[in-house]
Amino acid sequence: MSGRPFFMLLQKTVDFAKLGMSIVGLTNVVTAKNSQPAME
Repeated sequence: MSGRPFFMLLQKTVDFAKLGMSIVGLTNVVTAKNSQPAME
């Protein structure tokens, strides 16, 4: 395990990227719902 620090770092980066995408997606959904009544 100690011989693959790069792989562990890559895995953490991928997990962080997935988390970031989830947050962005959720934010977009909330923003879309909030801005819909304003358009009407």
